[in-house]
Amino acid sequence: MLKDAVVAVDVGSSKITALIGENGINNNFVIRAHSETECFSLVDGEIDEPDKFSAAVKSVFSAVESSARARIEKVYFSVPGDFMLVKNVSRQMYLNRRKRLKKRDVNEYILSAKSSLAASGYELICHSGVQYLLDGEQKVTSLTGRVTSSINGMTSFFFAKTSFTRAVRKIMGELNVKEVVFVPVPLAEAVMLFDETDRFAFEILVDVGAVTTSFSIIYGGGVLYNTNFATGGGYINGYLMQKLNLSSYELAEKIKRKLNLTLPVEGGGVYEVSDGDEIYRFSQKICNDVAAYVITDLAENIDTALKESKVRLPADINISMTGGGIAYIRGAREYLFSAVEIPVNVVCPSVSYMAKPEETSKMAVLNFALNFKGV
Repeated sequence: MLKDAVVAVDVGSSKITALIGENGINNNFVIRAHSETECFSLVDGEIDEPDKFSAAVKSVFSAVESSARARIEKVYFSVPGDFMLVKNVSRQMYLNRRKRLKKRDVNEYILSAKSSLAASGYELICHSGVQYLLDGEQKVTSLTGRVTSSINGMTSFFFAKTSFTRAVRKIMGELNVKEVVFVPVPLAEAVMLFDETDRFAFEILVDVGAVTTSFSIIYGGGVLYNTNFATGGGYINGYLMQKLNLSSYELAEKIKRKLNLTLPVEGGGVYEVSDGDEIYRFSQKICNDVAAYVITDLAENIDTALKESKVRLPADINISMTGGGIAYIRGAREYLFSAVEIPVNVVCPSVSYMAKPEETSKMAVLNFALNFKGV
C-alpha cells in the first residue's frame, strides 16, 4: 500500500489528522487512509497538555497504520506557524564558467547562505528558494539542473521550535517510526494554493484556525514574513458561551454555523438552533456582534502585521483567507474586507472532495510530502 504513498500528520489548533495518500490524476490525490481527532493542546506556541497531544497523535497514526497493513517508517509532520520561524538570506555566487548546476553546486550555495544563521531554541527544518537570478536575467525558484555562470538570489530558511520537534520525535520513536520530516505549514500552503506566477506577484495568506491565526507574505518560492495571532474562530464560540450563558462549546459551534453577518443589526431577529430534543433561539444582533468583535480584532492584528513586515506590497494586493475558523461564516469575508480595507478572497485546495478551507492545511502537508523538490 505504501509503494507510491506517503504518510502525513497535520497538527491544527483544534484537531490532529493523519493521512496516507499518493498523487492521482488531474492534480488530485488518492487518499488511502484518513484519521482525525479533536485536540486543543497547542496554546501560544507551546504544547500545553503533552499527554493529550501524545495520545491524539498516537491515536490517528495507529489508525492509518492499521489501514495500511504495513509498518510505517517515515512520516511527514506539520509544523504550525506558531511553532515556526522564517529567516531570509540573500547571496551571490559566481562560477568559474557557465555550467549546468549539479547538486553539489546548489549545496555549496545553500551552505554559504545559511552559514551565519542561528536561532536559539529552534532547529532548521527546511529551505526554499524565494527567487534566483541566473546570469542576472532568468528568474527562477529552483537551481538544480539550471545553466548559469552566476547566482544572485534569496532563500527562505524555516526553523521549528526544538521543544516541538523533540516532543514529536519522542512520540514517533515510541511508535517505531525511524524518520520524521518536518513540514512548515505556511510554505506548504503557499505552494499548493498559488501557482508560481501568482506568487511572483505577492500573496498575503491568512490561515484562521480555532485559536490561532497564521499570517504570511508569500513571494516566489518562499515566505518573506510570517507571524501568528492568538485569535480564531474558537474565540467566537467562547464569547458566545459567555454572552448567552451556554454550558456547551458544541452548542456555540452550532450557533456560529448559523451566523449571517450580512443581516441588518437592528431588529428582533433570532437564530434557531436545535440541540438534541431542545430548540433554542438566540438574538441575531448579540451573536453577530460577538463575531464582528472577533473579526475586528483579527483585522487589527493583520494591520499590525502588514506594518511590522516592512514588505512593500503592490497597491492591488488581496488577502487570501483559508482555514476552518471563520471562512464558512456567511458575511465574514465581507466584514473582514471592510475592516482591513483590502479585498479578501477565500481559498482552499482545488481537490474535488477536499475543496473546503478547513481542509487546506492537511492537504498542503500531503502535497508537500509528495511533490516538494526544494532548491
